[in-house]
Amino acid sequence: MDFENSEKRKGIVLLAEALGTAFFVTAYSLELQSMAYLALPMVYFVFCLLLLPISGAHMNPAISTALYISMKKAPGQFGYLLMVIMAQFVGGLIGMQLAHLYRVTNN
Repeated sequence: MDFENSEKRKGIVLLAEALGTAFFVTAYSLELQSMAYLALPMVYFVFCLLLLPISGAHMNPAISTALYISMKKAPGQFGYLLMVIMAQFVGGLIGMQLAHLYRVTNN
């Protein structure tokens, strides 16, 4: 994510990060149940391709934080970083709920 140029499209970036994280967490949770070891890398690869032009496809608070720290040009973007991290956490919670709903309805 380009912290400097994404000010105009914050909502789209936050939505993309939340949805990407939600589907990644869902795929991870369901992979543990089904033992489909190729599913997780494929889901991550597809979402990286889809979300790279929109948000940078971090889908992980550690990656977002590392990018923020490495960019010395954007010290005033800390609030935006916190919003991205919160969107990723919300996406993770949604992903866990989707995986739980899938397990409940298919058992």
